[in-house]
Amino acid sequence: MQLSSNPKVGELLVQEGLLTREQVEQAHAAQKVLRSSLPFGEVCTELGFLSPTDLEAVLCKHHQRIPLGGRRVHIRKMTLKQVQFALEQQK
Repeated sequence: MQLSSNPKVGELLVQEGLLTREQVEQAHAAQKVLRSSLPFGEVCTELGFLSPTDLEAVLCKHHQRIPLGGRRVHIRKMTLKQVQFALEQQK
């Protein structure tokens, strides 16, 4: 199960002028290759595409457009597995 958000964090980062579409594609590719459980925004900071401060600013600015679980994962308050478990329990 994957967290979905409309719009996705990558789209928001492009919209805000912090990433290019090419960088979004590169970050998605890196995330797949690494089979990383890191949130997309964290992958972008690890790749040096944006600073943690810029990521946090975008997440705060668009907090109502990103599901709560997704926000918790991006700020490292919960893991993806914990969010998935919580969603299953909620059902």
